[in-house]
Amino acid sequence: MLEKMKIIQEISSLFSGADVYLMPNTEAEVRAYLRENVSPRLGADLGSHAAVTQICTLDSAYIYEFAPFPGIAALIYSCRSLGKILFVGPVTTDSYTTHNLLAYLQQQNISPRTMEQFVEVANHLPLMTTYNLYRLMDILLRHVCDIHLPVPVKRIEPTYHIAPLSLLSDANQSKDITQIRRIEDRYETSSLLTEAVKLGNLSLALHALQGRELYADFVSRSSNHLRNMQNQCIILNTQLRHSLEGSGVHPYQLDQLSNEIGMQIERLNAPNMVTPFSIYIIEQYCRLVQEQSYQNLSSLTHQAVIYIKNNLNSNLTVKDTAKELSVHPDYLSHQFSHDMGMTFIAFVNKERCMQAASFLKHTSLPIKEVSALVGFNTISYFTKQFTQVYGKTPRDFRNERIFRKQNHST
Repeated sequence: MLEKMKIIQEISSLFSGADVYLMPNTEAEVRAYLRENVSPRLGADLGSHAAVTQICTLDSAYIYEFAPFPGIAALIYSCRSLGKILFVGPVTTDSYTTHNLLAYLQQQNISPRTMEQFVEVANHLPLMTTYNLYRLMDILLRHVCDIHLPVPVKRIEPTYHIAPLSLLSDANQSKDITQIRRIEDRYETSSLLTEAVKLGNLSLALHALQGRELYADFVSRSSNHLRNMQNQCIILNTQLRHSLEGSGVHPYQLDQLSNEIGMQIERLNAPNMVTPFSIYIIEQYCRLVQEQSYQNLSSLTHQAVIYIKNNLNSNLTVKDTAKELSVHPDYLSHQFSHDMGMTFIAFVNKERCMQAASFLKHTSLPIKEVSALVGFNTISYFTKQFTQVYGKTPRDFRNERIFRKQNHST
């Protein structure tokens, strides 16, 4: 048994640290494991009699997919030969979005505070693609349960209601619409920020935070103000690392940056150091993406690309950029076109349109304001360039996203 547990730990460490449990197939053991290990990780009570009974009676002919909330999943296998239950997860999958989870929780008449706490729990679950989740279970079955043939998958349809752990405290609370809107606004800001970092777009990332404190009204976990602010930095660091997993940035580099920032957070010794350090965290993750995305370019073009991404809302010209990089404009123009396969201004317009698309998806800013924010002088020129990149006007692009969002919520 100890040898199997060691194998489990080694395998799970290769898959984003996903939790794996091998527990005796008895109601008492399953209930204890669920309540002590799975329920806190999920933020929801899975220790009810109905849940335990259903899990204990699973057929060993299938791997069971258990998806208690939108985009959150676990896999369960009843290993009859060992008299054990193998439980993998819970994790957030590639179908997870904060918006869909919030929409689901609102339908359950859950209070804004509990919604916020539950979404925070969900955002700290390991992130795995559905493919890797099943791949992990397949490897575990071979090495732990000695099963070498493919096992079909079956979806569990719960025969019981699953609710956040703190739902009981919501019994006499009505939904505060203002608070819900505030939560939604924060998560929209969070989505805009993570998308900007994925693009390596520092100017967009900093704009996402402009005038907003992303974690300002999170539940304080300490009476120490500095400690609470450090915790907010830790959340930001975790969020950005989480968003870049599977994006092409090497896991070693992500791990190295995340650990380095984590140690620096602990060395902050005054509250007024925290906000500037939050900006530093964003800059470091954007720089990591920038270095990874264009590492095969010449040094000059690489520098020009980074300068463009960090100054999109400025009046970008070849002449001014060349002056900034201390080279002749003609040389920069020739080298840039050779490396990028497009002219300097074509690249600038494409990047501006990509930034505009993020604003259109994640904010309700007027299109005219979006045009000005990303550096276009006139809305007509913006519309022309945006249509060339996306095949539709900015208005149609936004309306299509709103339609999809409403349909998905429904």
